[in-house]
Amino acid sequence: KTKMVGEQVSPPPPISALYISNPALGIEVTGSMETGAKFNGNSIAVPFGDRKLTLTGSKEHYLMTMPTMQFRGLFFGSRGAEWVGKVVVWCKQTELVCEMEFLPLGFLGIWGEWHRVTGHVRHHKKDNEALIWTIEGQWDQQLTLTHIASGATQVMYDFEEAAQTKATPRVPSSKAPLPTDSMTVWGKVTAALLAGDVRTANVEKQTVEQRQRDLRVKEKEMGEEFKPRWFAHKAGTWEATEEARLFQKNEM
Repeated sequence: KTKMVGEQVSPPPPISALYISNPALGIEVTGSMETGAKFNGNSIAVPFGDRKLTLTGSKEHYLMTMPTMQFRGLFFGSRGAEWVGKVVVWCKQTELVCEMEFLPLGFLGIWGEWHRVTGHVRHHKKDNEALIWTIEGQWDQQLTLTHIASGATQVMYDFEEAAQTKATPRVPSSKAPLPTDSMTVWGKVTAALLAGDVRTANVEKQTVEQRQRDLRVKEKEMGEEFKPRWFAHKAGTWEATEEARLFQKNEM
């Protein structure tokens, strides 16, 4: 099964890091994102940071940027959420790079299509950057690969097929729940939202946030520096510590 450990690794500006693994599939994912939103008049954009995917069997490492989540139509025009922006996936071992662009709906939704994606796969060598495949489609339907040399096409991703095989997400508590566990910290907020009580949820949210501010003040007074437990900053990225890996393996 797939397991994830996440942690806010920096106080304001808040940065969250994550470590996901599935030993049976031979997959590991690490990444981080600075939590924040940008107001663009009629929309709000939320960046999602970067990721590194490792195939443990072949030792291939894929570095990837993430698209931005945009909530559009706040005041006028077509309303909805969409992924927008450029995504680059690069693998040093295979010397291949995939470049995709998640296209926004046209002005006020007058033209264009929701969730459209275009892109290509190419070599990443000094003497050879020739295109190999093109990518076209909509991520909420299908993405199609077309081999440039032969013209052959194949389905790269089918949303309906993926949705049918996807297991229902489960968020069980660990065997030894921690005081910093999200289910513990945000439990009252979640319960209020599920009950449709937005007012209580907001009060509980403010309580959690104030508790964290008080903790930061206390640490400063005692001369203590905030230090994340599950992640360490190395070479410009946040990597899961050995403690995080062991906890995920044995306690989740």
